[in-house]
Amino acid sequence: MSLCTVSLQMIGSVEPLEAFTVLLEGLSYSLRRKGERIDGSRRVQEGNVLVVDLAEWEERSGSYDGDDRDAILANEQAQIAAMTATLQRLAPALSTLDRSEISAALWISTIREEEQGGFALPPELVAAAAAAGLWVEVSILVLFGPDEAIAGR
Repeated sequence: MSLCTVSLQMIGSVEPLEAFTVLLEGLSYSLRRKGERIDGSRRVQEGNVLVVDLAEWEERSGSYDGDDRDAILANEQAQIAAMTATLQRLAPALSTLDRSEISAALWISTIREEEQGGFALPPELVAAAAAAGLWVEVSILVLFGPDEAIAGR
């Protein structure tokens, strides 16, 4: 099983980021300003970052045949469809941002419990990200069990 999260991440000048939040009604987001403390720790935010939560789901391997497989797949598909619709709605505003002031990316993060396999993005989502002028950034973390050997060790 794997966990997959997707967000829109924008970095740059605070004024355009603040102005963009007007378009985010109904979405979960956070705007961290340069110099703010991160989560009450001593760490300080190095730049202005707007993070818009788009989706989060658990993936099951292709061989999974448990009773809840259909429900899990339906949830994943619904979240991908909603995320695609959100990006399509935001694309006109995202595509007009001054990229000398703001960088924007579709951030995909997955934590996998198996070392093989991957994930697929539907063409509608890829097209929406492209129309918005977004970079697509992917982070893949593979967790090995305590009894699994890692090649090269």
